[in-house]
Order: sequence, then structure tokens, then C-alpha cells
Amino acid sequence: MAFSGDGCEVERYAMVDDRSSRNDRREPAEARTAQPIQKTDRLTRMGQWTIDLFLRNPVAWFLLALLLLAEYWNYEKGVELDAVCEAVPFADVLPYKPKTDLERAQLICDERRTVPDMPDE
Repeated sequence: MAFSGDGCEVERYAMVDDRSSRNDRREPAEARTAQPIQKTDRLTRMGQWTIDLFLRNPVAWFLLALLLLAEYWNYEKGVELDAVCEAVPFADVLPYKPKTDLERAQLICDERRTVPDMPDE
């Protein structure tokens, strides 16, 4: 024990360097195997979240079924219309306001046969 300048007893402790004991417990960085960091970007997480919500939503399934049905029906009607347009003769002059069914069919088929102009590359 030692006395301080004001007459109080003060205990003094020796500083102990205990870093050596901690260093023995540490593993070198080379000894451990590196684990890859698996980060998912925000777009991937949002896509997964959207798919999860879609799979659990019966209304979304119903709307998807209606969309597929409408696309199939549109394809079938297009095939039928192509068959009709093959039977309709070409018109020399297309009427502005068709009066007969043949003129209406010729106008519709002319619009289907006309390919839009593609820009030359």
C-alpha cells in the first residue's frame, strides 16, 4: 500500500499485458475457409416477392386464365379470318363507305393483307 499526497491509502496494481493469451486463441485468417457472401440484389428480392404473392392469389390465377383464353380465341379468329380473306377477291378500288358485305370483307381483308412499310436499313 502506498499513501497519496492527501494522506489516503491508495492501492496500486501492476499493469498486466494479457494480449498474449488472446493471440493464442485467435486463428490466422488463412486457416479459415472463406464463405462467399450471398447478397441478393433488390430486383431479385422484389421479383421473388411478386412471384410469391402471385402464387398465393386466386384472383391473379383467374385473370391469367382469362388472358390465355382471350389470346387463344384471338388466334383462332385470326386463322378463320385468314381463311375468309383467301376466298374474297381483290378489289380494284376500295370504297370509302362500303355498302355490301362483299365490300366490307374486301376492306377488312385489304387492311389485313397490307404489310406496314419497314424502314430500310
